[in-house]
Amino acid sequence: MNNIEISPHDGHGAVLHLAHGTPDFALPGGEPAARWRTLLGRMDLGRYEAVVVVSAHAAEKARAVLAGGIASPPLLHDYRGFSPKLNDLHLKTPAAAEELRHRLLAGLGVLGLPVADEPTRPLDHGVWVPLLGAFGSRLPVPVFSLGLPLHNPLGRVRKWGEELGSLPIRVLWISSGGIVHNLSALAWDEPEGVPYGWARDFWEAVETHTAKHAFEPLLDPWTLPGGSLAVPTREHYAPFILASGLAGRPLVPLAEGFAYRSLSLEVLAGARLARELRPQAAPIPHPPSL
Repeated sequence: MNNIEISPHDGHGAVLHLAHGTPDFALPGGEPAARWRTLLGRMDLGRYEAVVVVSAHAAEKARAVLAGGIASPPLLHDYRGFSPKLNDLHLKTPAAAEELRHRLLAGLGVLGLPVADEPTRPLDHGVWVPLLGAFGSRLPVPVFSLGLPLHNPLGRVRKWGEELGSLPIRVLWISSGGIVHNLSALAWDEPEGVPYGWARDFWEAVETHTAKHAFEPLLDPWTLPGGSLAVPTREHYAPFILASGLAGRPLVPLAEGFAYRSLSLEVLAGARLARELRPQAAPIPHPPSL
């Protein structure tokens, strides 16, 4: 994704899309976390009222759920087989003012979905892995998780993004998933292996359509080369579509790469944020062997 025009966007917040990879990416000292920190760690989060993360792992069936926003929200360790050091990680954040929480809940009404307020619901690893990796364990603003019915048609998901992007709230929106995300094809013994041919074919198709601002083909990824394998289920791909709606135009690449041959490791941003961060853009190195 190298030829996307960077245009101004007049929204109130900013947009990031992060492929969250595997849980161990959150461990300090690892290459993915180091790259995230290089790209994003100098951001001034204090300019935002809150960080709101839409995670593939917070997918809902038919409602929107606003979780977190409390001081140092609990983390959900929703995985098996990774380093026990992950259980020692914590996220320290201030609590959101009730007025901000009420504004967010009211704003979510634009989605046309039932909205649930669950402040004590633990944050899944799709939320805390990129936050810890990019910004460390202490954030100066409240962190919320927004769960959405990501199994809906992708055109509807994009429309939700457009609606959320219009809210008059200074939010850093982070969508957390992965454009190519096939867990059944992971090559655990090849963390630095070249991507499968179908994974590369799909990535290049997404890259081509995005560069041309041809968004409609991206709403039916299974018709693209390698799409049935790259997007076996839509919940990890849907956050990318949501972020494109939030940004109001194609996202700008900051870094890309692959891990275990079937996980893409993209970092994309809305145009305004990309202008600030683009000078630091570089490929994401592969994670170390487990």
